[in-house]
Amino acid sequence: MSGFGGSTHHGALLVLEHLGVDTKDVSILNVGNSALRLAALRFKKIDATILDTAFVRKAEELGFKRLVSLADLGEIPSTGLMVTTTKLKKQPDQIRRVVRATLKGTSYFKENRGEMISFIVKKLAVETKEAEELFELGVKVFSSNGRISDEGLSVLWRQRDPKRQLPIKPSDVVDWSFLPTKLE
Repeated sequence: MSGFGGSTHHGALLVLEHLGVDTKDVSILNVGNSALRLAALRFKKIDATILDTAFVRKAEELGFKRLVSLADLGEIPSTGLMVTTTKLKKQPDQIRRVVRATLKGTSYFKENRGEMISFIVKKLAVETKEAEELFELGVKVFSSNGRISDEGLSVLWRQRDPKRQLPIKPSDVVDWSFLPTKLE
């Protein structure tokens, strides 16, 4: 993985849980970014790794097998907009505008397949087939309305508090009132 406590670390833990592997039976190493992890896999320094989507095709071309995609394990929130309660109170209209702009961007992405695939090819310097896969993954994982299910939030709680010591409810940390009822 790329770093303890980061998304690849938590992704690895979710994959191990999904496959029924006890974390005591594996060594989790901080190897670096996807390019370094793929190199470590290629030179047999590690047995498995989490790879960014852009590196999955390269790994498959080298003969490696995909065990599981995190996108197939259910809702796994990886990004979000976080602000302090002070910011929410002092500048709620700014927060609403940021949320609306983000959702409009997501909607535009999903509704403009050809343009977005061309954009991905250009910006990420990948082949069209890989850009199509990245687009489809984006369509699958980007929330259209900005909401995360309670199940998705529970994934975050388990990642951050694996021993379940914190009595956290979604309403303690999530304020859906800033989401627009419809996009204009």
